[in-house]
Amino acid sequence: MDLSILVISKTYQLLNRMINSINEKSYLKNDNFEILCSWNGDSLDLKKIQKPINYNLRIIEIIPYNFAKNMNQLISLSLGKYLLIINDDVILDKNSISSGVKLLEKNNNIGLIGGNLRDKKNNLTHAGVCFNFLNSAYHYLEHLIRYDNNFVSKNFIITASTGALMITRKEIFQELKFNEYYEVCGEDIELCLDINQFLGKEIWYCNDFKGIHEAESTRKKVPYQQKNISDKRRLRSRYSFYLKNINIKELRRTYMFDKKILKLIIREKIKSFKGRLQTDYWLIIILNLIKIKILTYLKHLTSSFK
Repeated sequence: MDLSILVISKTYQLLNRMINSINEKSYLKNDNFEILCSWNGDSLDLKKIQKPINYNLRIIEIIPYNFAKNMNQLISLSLGKYLLIINDDVILDKNSISSGVKLLEKNNNIGLIGGNLRDKKNNLTHAGVCFNFLNSAYHYLEHLIRYDNNFVSKNFIITASTGALMITRKEIFQELKFNEYYEVCGEDIELCLDINQFLGKEIWYCNDFKGIHEAESTRKKVPYQQKNISDKRRLRSRYSFYLKNINIKELRRTYMFDKKILKLIIREKIKSFKGRLQTDYWLIIILNLIKIKILTYLKHLTSSFK
């Protein structure tokens, strides 16, 4: 089997809409993919899930909700060579899946691909994850540019992607898995860091792997699923370890990418300050650029003494 589509849901309306957005005619042959759903919702709502006639949909009741644990279980049950991980509140564009798969097939050095997500006003909501000078993760240029801005019109390497839409190889999970110590968020980003650091594979952004995402539409209804302080600490610690161990080439790439974002903000006079440190505010980017410069210098210095 070519592809397993993995989704966690508790809302049958969102799940039905996401499934309907999958255009099997664009890439997927009916006998070459499956959809696996970890169901966390009301058992009575299972009857309201639209069962497709042309392809296989498997519903597995896994309670309680925990993204990492639920997804690791789905992965263990999946049959596909490639794994598409998607939120139930994503509406895929036509040919989106084929674009992600083709990029993955084209370059064996790619370990995982993230997509281009937008809101219903066509503002960019996700095209990758950056980290600020305090090692906190954030979605760069979120709600600051259109999803079709030239900045995100090509495919390129990123540090990490959101689990709302990512595609990877099943073989990756022979050596890695989602970190189940995360309670609410962060395991998707840590997986990307693990793939790069431990497997030596790249994380890419694919422009044509895209759709609409109503971010956290389910989380907002469930109090305990709001941003978790312990998760943030865990992810900051993980990124700190990542920074200490990555090579100079990756540090330079990170530096150049942040610099590119800064130039865009200045050139297009984007008001990027959001009242918090996890932002594309020009001053915060400059502080991170200084930090990366220092880390690069120290790595050069250390290597010269070996």
